Amino acid sequence: MRYKRSLLTVFFICLLMFVFVACNKSNSEDETKTEESGKKETKKKSKKDKDKKKETEEKEQKEVSEKPHVSLDITELIHDDKESEDDADYDYLYKLTSFHLHLDNDSEEFKPLAEAFDKYNEEVDKITADARQELEQYVEEIRSDQPDYFSKKGMLTDETEAYVIRADKSIVSVVSLRTMDYGGVHPGYAYSSCNYDTGTGKELKFTDVVKDTKAFFEILDEKVDEEYPYDNLEKPSTYAKELEGGDYKDLVWTVNAEGVSVYFNTYILGPYSAGSQIISVYFDEADKMFNDRYVNKEEDYIFPVMVGNMFMSLDTDGDGEREPVHVQGIYEKVYEDNDIYNTGLEVFVGEESVRAYGYGGSAYLIRKDGKYYMYLFLGQDNDSEVLSRVDLDAMNYSMTDDIYDIRLPYGGSEAVQKDNEYIYTNLRPALTDTESFIGETRGEVLSTFSGSKEWRIGKNAVPEAKEERYRVTSDQIIHCLKDISCEEVDEKGNVKQEATIPSDSYLLFIYSDTQSFVDVRIIDEKDVEKETWGDYGMGYNLKDKSLKDYKGPCYRITVDLDKEDWERSVDGERIDELFEGMLFAG
Repeated sequence: MRYKRSLLTVFFICLLMFVFVACNKSNSEDETKTEESGKKETKKKSKKDKDKKKETEEKEQKEVSEKPHVSLDITELIHDDKESEDDADYDYLYKLTSFHLHLDNDSEEFKPLAEAFDKYNEEVDKITADARQELEQYVEEIRSDQPDYFSKKGMLTDETEAYVIRADKSIVSVVSLRTMDYGGVHPGYAYSSCNYDTGTGKELKFTDVVKDTKAFFEILDEKVDEEYPYDNLEKPSTYAKELEGGDYKDLVWTVNAEGVSVYFNTYILGPYSAGSQIISVYFDEADKMFNDRYVNKEEDYIFPVMVGNMFMSLDTDGDGEREPVHVQGIYEKVYEDNDIYNTGLEVFVGEESVRAYGYGGSAYLIRKDGKYYMYLFLGQDNDSEVLSRVDLDAMNYSMTDDIYDIRLPYGGSEAVQKDNEYIYTNLRPALTDTESFIGETRGEVLSTFSGSKEWRIGKNAVPEAKEERYRVTSDQIIHCLKDISCEEVDEKGNVKQEATIPSDSYLLFIYSDTQSFVDVRIIDEKDVEKETWGDYGMGYNLKDKSLKDYKGPCYRITVDLDKEDWERSVDGERIDELFEGMLFAG
């Protein structure tokens, strides 16, 4: 009996142990399953995070298939004095100039960049509205305190000039210079900039491009003493420390094909008399300082040079050493009034310089086939503009071989008058692509007109035309007094057959070689606005501007010029007996 109890006790204990082990095993299996499930979830989350990171990186590294082409949509507003009945210059109270960024590419891949431009333009509109309000306040104050101010000193001005420094598949970089003369002791100047990733449209921060900011500003500290040795300027790194906490948001900077430039406004590094400074750090000066995505990879490039205040260091002769390069305006006494006038631009490389004469002027640095050149666009006495090419290695310049009848297009429009305001707008394509830019010239066939066509920068930086004909950009219309013998040409300008334009036709200029022929289309009289030009006879204006977009077949009128007496004729008959509405510039 005692033995049976012992046996039952042992059996019970064994049963408990079995249950305990079974429970432990079950718990262990559950824990293992939970652990494995957790690992799987972690793996899924990790994979999801990686995919998301990859998607973000791919979005940030989005590439476009072609270069962006940017234009500056410029608006100039001149405010007149409605209380004055005089036509003198002092009728004008103020002038306000601003610009919008316009993207010529319209494909879907450029939509993010176009949207970024739209956002930028909205900010510009706010700044312009504030500037206009401030100008009007100043006008009222000045007229109250100094009634004769505008008759003696002229109008107030707030003008912004923009430069597209770089526009390629990686980045679009723009800087603008605002000059404000509100009647004070001296004008105020202010640079501002914007930089966008071309593929994503993201507005770039300084640290998106410059990875090692400390080393960057250390180089600027050295350069400020080299490039501005007599101005006793503050170190750029001191100013940079003030901006570091705000992620350099207020820093004005651009990225060109050579490196990164920083623009210091007046009073930042020195007194007003020291002016502003532009200092650059070049890509090849610091191997790992810059984000490789925005380091230029192209062999040939072009970018604008700010005349008078942009000092560059370039190896112009290929000897491995950099030479200082800059462009200055030429100012001289020309007339007996002893006033100083701008008479051209002077290009400096080291101690050598080359002068090109003209008025106003803009400059562009070019690198072509491993060599550096400078393009100078200068106005001339006959209201035209020419392109001068300077070889920065040879530093020679020929007024016969290095001048080309090409100017940058201004796309000007007639003034739109609204109450006591005149508004001028024009669209100016930026020159940022060595393989494609629009160049204009002046034509003298049956009238004086402007024509444009596509060019590229060829060997030795000589401009090469990519089209045979110029597209006439001005609204030129003439009226036939007789039947006109001509040729019919197809949309590409190839002659198809002889033809006759009937008398009493209105002819709109479409294409020309600017010297001997003009290709025209016949338009309806209802699309023509007629006006009397006094001694010049009848004049004609185009009502429907869309007619200029025509790209079909045309009639080609060939004009012969007798260089002895400068008489122009068509088939032996003087042009003034064949047409009316012609107008030639003097």
